[in-house]
Amino acid sequence: MERIAVMREKLRRAKPDALVTIGNDHLHQFFMDNMPAFMIGKMDAYDGTFYDEIREFGLPTHRIPGDTELSEEIMEGAFDRGVDFAYSN
Repeated sequence: MERIAVMREKLRRAKPDALVTIGNDHLHQFFMDNMPAFMIGKMDAYDGTFYDEIREFGLPTHRIPGDTELSEEIMEGAFDRGVDFAYSN
């Protein structure tokens, strides 16, 4: 909990416009026969806690706001540079 409090304070001080997060829900969205290297979510909101985290660790559910325009800009910029992201709406 101490590390979370430290990170929360750092973010509060930094006042970022956006956070880009990386998750490993590879088997939450996809299966082994259709697994992209990277996927960008393009949604207005995301579930911040996976079912297994709730079940196994008792973590509370949390909904995280998204930014579809920023997601689109990141994806288009990656395409322009030869990175072929999968995406999910």
